[in-house]
Amino acid sequence: MASPTSGQGSSDDLRDAKVQQKNEVGRQSKDPNSLKCTLCYDNFKDPRLLDCYHSFCNDCLKYQIEAKNAKSTYNCTLCGAESNVPHNIEEGFPKNLYYIKKDGNAIVKCDVCGEKTRAEFYCFSCEQNFCSFCLRMHSKLQGTKSHQIVTIDEKGDRKVSQGLSLCAQHSSQELKYFCVTCKEPICMDCNMTFHKSHECKNMSEAVVEYKQALENAIEETEHKKFIAKMANEKSQAQKSKNKMLDKEERLLEIIKEQAQLFHKLVDEIQDEYSGQVLEYTPDNSVIKECEKIKLQYLGLYEFSDILLQQGNDIDIILHGTKLIERLKSVKCATVQAPKTDNANLSFVKGLMMKEKVRDLFGVLSVASDDEESGNLKLLKRFDCEIEEELVTGITCLDDDKAWVCIGNQGVAKLFDIRGTCLDSFVCDYKLDDIACDGQGNLFFSCNAKKKVIKTNGNADPKTFLRTKGCARGLAYNQESNALIVSLTEKDVFFNCSENPPASMVKMVNMETEKRVMGRNMMKYPARLAINKKENWFIISDWISLQVQLTDSEGNQLNYFDGKSPDSKEESEFIPRGVCCDSEGRVYVVNTGDNSVYRLTANGRFDKKLIELDQCWSLACDRKNRLWVGTQNGKMYIFQI
Repeated sequence: MASPTSGQGSSDDLRDAKVQQKNEVGRQSKDPNSLKCTLCYDNFKDPRLLDCYHSFCNDCLKYQIEAKNAKSTYNCTLCGAESNVPHNIEEGFPKNLYYIKKDGNAIVKCDVCGEKTRAEFYCFSCEQNFCSFCLRMHSKLQGTKSHQIVTIDEKGDRKVSQGLSLCAQHSSQELKYFCVTCKEPICMDCNMTFHKSHECKNMSEAVVEYKQALENAIEETEHKKFIAKMANEKSQAQKSKNKMLDKEERLLEIIKEQAQLFHKLVDEIQDEYSGQVLEYTPDNSVIKECEKIKLQYLGLYEFSDILLQQGNDIDIILHGTKLIERLKSVKCATVQAPKTDNANLSFVKGLMMKEKVRDLFGVLSVASDDEESGNLKLLKRFDCEIEEELVTGITCLDDDKAWVCIGNQGVAKLFDIRGTCLDSFVCDYKLDDIACDGQGNLFFSCNAKKKVIKTNGNADPKTFLRTKGCARGLAYNQESNALIVSLTEKDVFFNCSENPPASMVKMVNMETEKRVMGRNMMKYPARLAINKKENWFIISDWISLQVQLTDSEGNQLNYFDGKSPDSKEESEFIPRGVCCDSEGRVYVVNTGDNSVYRLTANGRFDKKLIELDQCWSLACDRKNRLWVGTQNGKMYIFQI
């Protein structure tokens, strides 16, 4: 608690004088007339102060509040800080007395006494000038004693006066002390009661410290450095903007040129097909020939008819023989069919899908800073506790857990994100892939047994689906509540025929079996994934050595075989595990170089993401964490 003594006066005055002298020497006073509002970019008119200490014209603030429909709070346009909107919007935010425009008059007269007395004060509420005598009367009146007053110096400039600040708790007490603990001015009564146990000091002492701290905060050299720094950053930002605008112009031009080329190729294809169709267009020769023969016959017929009616016997004998021959000859005449006939000509429409056309057109890709730097965080590495065994499949749950299938041992284990084994499942025969329906039901493909089994908890597994081919890849589509199963000719790909049959079946509503028949190049679809955004199927084909994209009906949209011009990888592409993230991007294991590739949603090469010895299977959880299983029973979890 500060002691309420008066002996500090002389030393406090001396400190104030020194600080004032330093201020006058170190910094020239800023002319309020030169300050401008950053909303209207004009000199301040009735400046108002926000809680963040930024100032704007009163009318500008009212317009902003109305335009933004700000009811309770207003966000500063400079820093974004919130300020409470006054209940009386017409009265507005507090006036910034320091930014009030100066009159600059040499002599200002009191508006109450008349012209003889020089005014020394100005009231913003009354908008009047007062001499010292009139101000005393003004300050005693109940309705005006709380008005905002500033002093007027001999040059006529208005300056904010120290004024008399009274305590809100004790209205008759002046604020003479400062509570360091609460960081607020207090009166003598507060100092002796509420703040008795707090660290307090005289107001004058605190003012000197705060003035010094504020002086240091806006020290001229640091001020100039900061302004220079902002100017430099602005210049760099402008250069970056210009560079981006140039890049934007180039990209738009490239896209425009590609579009023009696309239209040109489509027009050429149209002209080519149209020309081929026009080659089969029939001419009028057959029609003319028919009309000619008809006229020949009519001419002979009419002459013969008149000859029979009007001719004598000699004329009938003379001309009859020739007429009979001519009529017989005309009747036996045949019309030659057109040399070309378009009866067997047809046009089969191609599968026109936006994504397929986009893939032909090109890809606009954006790499984030993390992607460009190649950062990929390894969250956890652990063993499946069955050494040197292949992780054949992985399926992620919604609670940061995943089932891991060690198929050759007929074992599946449930792990959490920390690598702790929480549960397990054991089968009497080999398993292949695994899927989960979100209801706790697990599905396993048993390729050698040609079936899919289902289990829940510790219940004995039951046959869910018997298949004609070997059941291999599994994928569950939560949106349509359907299990997708890929079928192959043999349980191992190297025993298949040259052109092995392959297909997919869909268990609609987990009950009705439906074959997925579409145009594709599948030979051995060993693993499946679903692009949930587009409802596409992603297939890892172990004979074609491709990652194939099909629509929900099985029609092929695109494929990746490691030979994309975007890929700089020269190693052999041998796809194995495949999965999709929440954005539809595709991840595939390439055992040709022991790595994980990332493809775009439409199947184009993006980048080599991970290099990991003996990697094999993949799954991506809802938080875009990549679970990778290896051929020797190890698990890795990466944050994408």
